[in-house]
Amino acid sequence: IDVIVGDGISGFRQQGELAQEIELESGRRIPMDLAILSIGVRPELRLAQEAGLVIGTSGGIQVNERQQTSDPDIYAAGDAVETIHLVTGTRTRIPLAGPANKQGRVAG
Repeated sequence: IDVIVGDGISGFRQQGELAQEIELESGRRIPMDLAILSIGVRPELRLAQEAGLVIGTSGGIQVNERQQTSDPDIYAAGDAVETIHLVTGTRTRIPLAGPANKQGRVAG
């Protein structure tokens, strides 16, 4: 198993219907049987910042248990919010579909 960081994928070469090789942005080509792509999520916070909302230490819009932001008339949910982790009690971002769906229901 090779983990490659800092070199994006420019394409896949295939034979028939199966991918056989990955071509990286550096031009390097790697034969493959299976590729697992992993990307990070970084929220775009410009609108929240312009609205004067508090951005937390983990880089998300700070919300309370009702998904209210620092402006009580604005609610936020999903990948861009920072919530309190139920196990650790610390503020964190959880950019996953399940929590985002539940946050949306709470925000109404």
